[in-house]
Amino acid sequence: MNKRYSRTERIGVNAVERIVIQELGWIFRDQPIVDVGVDAIIEQCENGNPTGKFIAIQIKCGAGNFHISEKKITYYDVSHIHYHYWLGLNIPIILVAHLPDSEETYWQHICKDNFKKTDTRWKLEIPKKQRFGKESKGKLTRILSEKGKRNFIFDLYSGNIDVENDGFDFFEKVNCIAESSICFENIRKIFNDAGERINKFHREISTSSHDYKIYINGLSRDFNIYSKRLEFEIDIFSKLYPEGFFAYEQFILFNYLVNNDTDLVRNAVYELNETSNATDELIKVISSLEHAISGFHEEFKPIVNCFFDILGFILLELSEARDMTSALLHRINEYAPHHQPPPIS
Repeated sequence: MNKRYSRTERIGVNAVERIVIQELGWIFRDQPIVDVGVDAIIEQCENGNPTGKFIAIQIKCGAGNFHISEKKITYYDVSHIHYHYWLGLNIPIILVAHLPDSEETYWQHICKDNFKKTDTRWKLEIPKKQRFGKESKGKLTRILSEKGKRNFIFDLYSGNIDVENDGFDFFEKVNCIAESSICFENIRKIFNDAGERINKFHREISTSSHDYKIYINGLSRDFNIYSKRLEFEIDIFSKLYPEGFFAYEQFILFNYLVNNDTDLVRNAVYELNETSNATDELIKVISSLEHAISGFHEEFKPIVNCFFDILGFILLELSEARDMTSALLHRINEYAPHHQPPPIS
């Protein structure tokens, strides 16, 4: 697994930590193990006293992450997986953009109203007047209590964990990962059907003396159906996977830091590894199918263009899921050797 450490990312985290401590006067907590969609948690302080109110932060550092104009910064790279992950957290969360060359730092509240849809992803626009620092304290305070549902990570930081009586729903939601794997099988079946249909089309046009139009119309109709089926499956996957993934994060954190149950953590890591491997296999199938379609004669390519675009969209989402899983596994194995309980093998 590739090492996830990035010097640029670390510069961003350090810059945000400085602002939180020096300008806001709040508490900054880096996320050492889990929450690959959250880089840090900050806790409000009043007169130097922690209030038990938290905001999660996703930090993006470097101009290359954004489109920068005169009045705003736009972050385009929000997959459906991350969109549903962030909105499903049930906690106040913000995106902080740090530009190291100019030492400028901006922020935006991550909420449904602030997202805008692009062709295949989502984007967040950050007004340049919205700098992250002492001038943002008022707005940050207003969003502190917007979401009232309990969150295990915030409860852990505030010391409100009751191991005997707290029934955190992540124990059930981890099943969403298994449910999302059903989408894998359905997508694979559609790909198999599409591959067989391509072979049938080639046989038809190579052996028949009839007008190509009848075969082209049939191929176009079938691939439109395949495209709609794929859109349906990836939409379900992009909702189930992040919900299950976040549950796994909490499950691992709970059993590692609270229960000290490394056996359950190892089992969870094994299951996530299996999911990552299955995702890789499906990505290979997509690449193979893309290659088969790219070999179409130019005359026939417009027929399957929509399907080809859907393949690209699915590839983006599956790659996002794989990268999130790989990053979580790396952070667990990176953190474990230096802390008790014993390392995860």
